[in-house]
Amino acid sequence: MLHINSSYFSRLFKRETGYNFIQYVTNAKMERAKELLARSNISVEEVAARLGYENKSYFAKLFKKHIGGTPGEYRGD
Repeated sequence: MLHINSSYFSRLFKRETGYNFIQYVTNAKMERAKELLARSNISVEEVAARLGYENKSYFAKLFKKHIGGTPGEYRGD
């Protein structure tokens, strides 16, 4: 759609944001996860699914790495 090479896009993106594209998307998803966990009572599995993670365990691992605690701990379960 942009008609640019993916490597070139990655370099431009990192130069402009300071993050590689995957880091940026993951950070955005983790921020959205925090919102969903804080403002709703949907299950962690549903939060993971809404953010595109098929594996709840993988989502929980990423969440803990980025936020410092499990989704349940963040919510106060």
